[in-house]
Amino acid sequence: MTLADLDPGDYAIFAWTILQIVFTVLYGLRSRWIDSPAGRILFGQSFGFSVALTQVSVTLLTDSGYYARDIIRPIAYYCGVVGALIMLILLVKMQRKDRR
Repeated sequence: MTLADLDPGDYAIFAWTILQIVFTVLYGLRSRWIDSPAGRILFGQSFGFSVALTQVSVTLLTDSGYYARDIIRPIAYYCGVVGALIMLILLVKMQRKDRR
């Protein structure tokens, strides 16, 4: 694959990936996200997005041919599923608590 093979959507994914990783790192290092349930949810979501977007970007750059892709891809996505499920459960608990 060459850069000429990439389309504007690919470049948008790369930019989104970089921005998401920078946000996650800055939020993780500079914020007190661990002190609140909302902070933990946001960090978890940001981390999951970063992992998924990185996997997609590497796949685009390598034409789906990077080493151990068949192992890394399902692990990354299943971690995203588990993370999203945990975030959903925490959100529902927080909303129920706020309504009382």
